[in-house]
Amino acid sequence: MRFLLLLALLLLPSLAVAESARLAAVVNDEAITQTDLNDRVAMVFLSSGLPQDVESRKRITARVLDSLIDEHLQMQEARRYGIEIDPADIDKALGNIAKQNNMTADQLTSFMQSRGVPKQTMVDQVKASLAWMRLAQRVLRPQVEVGDDEVKAALERIHVNEGKPEYAISEIFLAVNSPAEEDRVRELANKLVDRMRQGARFGVVAQQFSQGIGAINGGDLGWIQPGQLSGEMDRAVRTLAVGQISLPIRMPDGFHILGKREERLITATDPATTEVHLRQASLKLAGHAPPQAEAEIKRFVENMQNCQALARPESFPEWSQVLYVCERNSSGTNHDALVNAIGIEKLELQAQRLLRDLRRSASIDMRVET
Repeated sequence: MRFLLLLALLLLPSLAVAESARLAAVVNDEAITQTDLNDRVAMVFLSSGLPQDVESRKRITARVLDSLIDEHLQMQEARRYGIEIDPADIDKALGNIAKQNNMTADQLTSFMQSRGVPKQTMVDQVKASLAWMRLAQRVLRPQVEVGDDEVKAALERIHVNEGKPEYAISEIFLAVNSPAEEDRVRELANKLVDRMRQGARFGVVAQQFSQGIGAINGGDLGWIQPGQLSGEMDRAVRTLAVGQISLPIRMPDGFHILGKREERLITATDPATTEVHLRQASLKLAGHAPPQAEAEIKRFVENMQNCQALARPESFPEWSQVLYVCERNSSGTNHDALVNAIGIEKLELQAQRLLRDLRRSASIDMRVET
């Protein structure tokens, strides 16, 4: 018996090595091991709180393997352009993720490791996301052109919608790369919506599942105005209440899940671009000044030649202070901000297109059934 126990203990390290050596997929001669896959699946379940039944595990494993393949393609393309990610940037991103979960980075690492998820699993995911974002900004963004007609249309939309609500929206995007994936991706999307409606945090789920370029930021799309998104997505953002999550929305590129975080009214003039010039006059009054004194101050202000608007004077004991607007300049809605917003929307589509092209041209050898 002691001999058999000793033999089993001696075999354990070799079994672990064999597990790590097993291949889940090969992407352009780069290996994804079974251990890589298992560790990422464990992290996804731990982060999302999804139930770990047999069907869920099978569905999630297939999706995670797709994500790992995408990340290898993204990293390969980033290296082709000489893009490197500084370890300090990875640490900062991990710190932000930890903060979203009310932890420090060390606490997050300890929490994951105590449940069998190595730190390197988190590092690899964050590194790929940062590399892809940097590639998009450095390589794809210069290819994105925003025409004057697009800016004009956006400005017109702002003026038409002035006084109407706009919405802070988050998104989870799940790509459908082939008809064979349709049912599996739809089932996953429905599962994610159910879990989030039961309490899972949208941003955390987005970080683990979304294939959008802003996944690492929790899928934040920023402020969205009526008509800015197309078709069913536009209808969803209009009808959702703050805090609600949409059902999966099928678009040509895949499934989109939207969450509404905030709502506010649209103003055609950006307060940040309005410059106001003020002057203040302080006039000392004699003690127990008669009521006529304030009337005299009003007439004094009205007779000044350099002011276009007059604020109501405020009287204090012994002093009367007058604050008035001498000049107000507004450049209206920030043109650069509009160009940037339109550019980001187009950049997202460019990034999705590039990833699809990389998949089509890649040599991908699947070694496990999904």
